[in-house]
Parts: sequence; structure tokens; C-alpha cells
Amino acid sequence: MSRLMLNLFFMVTFLIGSNLEVAGKKESASNRLIDKERALSYLTQGTEHYEKGEFEEAILSYTKAIETNPNFAMAYNNRGITYQKKGLHDKALSDFNKALAINPKLAVAYANRGLLECVALGHYDQALADLDKALKIDPRCHRAYYARGVVCTKKGEVNQAINNFNMAIDLKPNNAEAYHSRALVYLIGGDYDKAWDDVHKVRSLGGQVEQKLIEELQQRSGRKK
Repeated sequence: MSRLMLNLFFMVTFLIGSNLEVAGKKESASNRLIDKERALSYLTQGTEHYEKGEFEEAILSYTKAIETNPNFAMAYNNRGITYQKKGLHDKALSDFNKALAINPKLAVAYANRGLLECVALGHYDQALADLDKALKIDPRCHRAYYARGVVCTKKGEVNQAINNFNMAIDLKPNNAEAYHSRALVYLIGGDYDKAWDDVHKVRSLGGQVEQKLIEELQQRSGRKK
């Protein structure tokens, strides 16, 4: 074989190899895109289950999202919320930590970890530090304002709690959870009419009001509703 033919042979071989490599990269990228789409579908399913109160099913869907895309920070965050709802605080904390290890800029994960630290662990200073981080990343993170309201309530800081719940509601007007918590703070502060207003708002949004709150409000206000 002549030198010219050898050169042509090697050139063609190189081009074929290059095309195969490019094709492989394109296929790999396509597979990753498909995996992300599947993971997002599982995340959506998990959220639908969560909103129906189907927490075991939600955890299974979020776990499938994580198995499909191990770097899906929001799936860890949402599974953490569900674990927290079931009282599995260690698993919830682990998932929030994992979400933040993957994406240190995920404000809502700081907010959820802060809420967990407050409610489940009683670590108010750590909770506030996480909530400050959340609001530094995203000043419109309604979850962080809600969680900070809960911390202030636990600390007996009524006015600060109301201010934070107000911010949470301003940013998310259909936030039944924030109205419920603000009703409790109004009750603590003796502002019974506003507490009743928030109770009615929770119900209008399809939320459930704790019976103990209703009974205490009825007793203190002298009203039935």
C-alpha cells in the first residue's frame, strides 16, 4: 500500500472514530436529558401524592426521582418535607443536608432545615442562621418567612412572629399554613377577632384548623365562630 493510501486510510479511520465519539456523546447527553425528564415526572407525582396526604406514596415517588437523577436537590428537599410530616426527623434532616450539598443555593432547603431545627430539635439559633441564609439567597422565599414566624412564636416574640407571617402571606396569599399559625399568635396576643378572621381564611382555602385552637379561641373570645 502506497504512503498516500496509508495516509488516506488513517484519515478515514480517524474521522470514523471521531464521529463515533461525537455520536456517543450525543447519545449520552440525550440519555441524561431523558433521565432528568423522568425524574421531574416522579417529582410531580410525589407532590400530587403529598397534597392528597398520601405520604408513603409521595416518598416512593421522590425516591424514584432520586434514583433516576441522584443530583436532583429538589427531590431530596421534598422527600425531607414528607419525612418531617411523618415525624421521621433524622431522615428529614439527612435529606435537607443532601439537598444543600448538591445545591448550596437552594433557599427553600435552608428554610425547611431551619423549620425542622426549630420544631423538632429546639435549636432556635441554628434555625435562624439557616433562615437568614435562605433569605439572603432569595429575599422572596415565603417558606423562610413562615419558618422564622414559627421560631419567633416559640420564643414568645409575638410582634415579630406576626410580621414574619404577614410577609409569608404577602408572598403567597393562599398560604393556609401561615394563616393558621398567625391565628395562633393572635390568640396568644389576645387579638381574638383577628384570630377568628384567620381561622375563617384557613377554612376558605380548604385547610384544616386544629380543634384545640378552636376550643381555646372559643373559650377566650366568648364566641362560637
